[in-house]
Amino acid sequence: MTAATIIRDAEGSGVRLTLTAAGTIKILGEEAAVARWLPIIREHKPELVSMLEAFEERAAILEFDGGLAREQAEAEARRIIEGAARKARSAA
Repeated sequence: MTAATIIRDAEGSGVRLTLTAAGTIKILGEEAAVARWLPIIREHKPELVSMLEAFEERAAILEFDGGLAREQAEAEARRIIEGAARKARSAA
């Protein structure tokens, strides 16, 4: 399971992953859903942190330099990061 898949599927279950200022993963959602995802998140933590860092950086660039609203910037950043992850997987 890839970091992009985990993030997408967790969000589909109502669990949102974000990074704290300290660079740790913050997990938001219903307690039962979070409990189901926690073992997977722990197992893939380094990849998830890397993916979330890339996402946050890309969203910030699109928002501040690109002039997009935050929601638009996040949607576009997600599309870009997931596309790059797919491309990397297919090249491997």
